[in-house]
Amino acid sequence: MEDKVQFSEEEYEKYLKMRKRIPKIVLKTITPPEIIYGERAISMQMKKKYLKLPTNDYDVYSQYPKQSAQQTEEALDKSMGFNAFEVMKDANPGTHRVRSRVTANVAADYTKPTKYIPYKNIRGKRVATLKHIQQHTNETIKAGIATHRIHKDKLIRARININKKLKRKPKYIKNKRKEKRRIKTSIW
Repeated sequence: MEDKVQFSEEEYEKYLKMRKRIPKIVLKTITPPEIIYGERAISMQMKKKYLKLPTNDYDVYSQYPKQSAQQTEEALDKSMGFNAFEVMKDANPGTHRVRSRVTANVAADYTKPTKYIPYKNIRGKRVATLKHIQQHTNETIKAGIATHRIHKDKLIRARININKKLKRKPKYIKNKRKEKRRIKTSIW
């Protein structure tokens, strides 16, 4: 049975104008005991832009997933100016989704963690470490339970390995270049 959501053309137009702000609004609602994981966490830690893949939603570990999802839904509705989002229980136990009532796109998934999640702080947000994400993908590949994810997990593992191989340029090289510029300018 299909959901019959009623919204006006004006509301739909407002949604279309505001849709690019949705990720920023969701990010603002994520607060420290919550931990970002999934594709957003991977992208936040990749050294090169070509290793970052686009994604539409945030995956977040929260001790209180239903309340966190409701808080995000309220912030999104307030910014839209109408009831544009809803909180739904997901098929995975302990997960709640914030979904658009207009387009049915998911803005965020909040899941209760079953164990300790190692994280690092990036721009004031807790983000699951790449090591943890890689261990998790290795476990799902070995277990073979989520067969629909195996290919995706292998690609994630490969991107993390590529990221590890990339070496940052030593800082002293940059400083030597600056010194040379200073010397040239002082001579002339």
